[in-house]
Amino acid sequence: MPGKPHKASSKLTHAFYQVTVRGNLREDWRDWFNGILITEEGLSEEHSATTFTCKVRDQAELIGIINWLHNMNMVIEMVCLAQKPND
Repeated sequence: MPGKPHKASSKLTHAFYQVTVRGNLREDWRDWFNGILITEEGLSEEHSATTFTCKVRDQAELIGIINWLHNMNMVIEMVCLAQKPND
């Protein structure tokens, strides 16, 4: 039926996602991101970005990470699937 919403499974089986935020991560916050690959780009604070690459079990965990970054007053610029799970 056209227009009917597609119900996607929330089961990802450990996919890798990249979440990019505006600015550089404060040095004293790095320990909070244990197990997450952090890369920083940019020459100055106003033209920089930090990307977190993380392995998530499911959509709920991904939303939890996004909410956590948002609650730390980080401006989220992009969220993308870096590597699909092996089916």
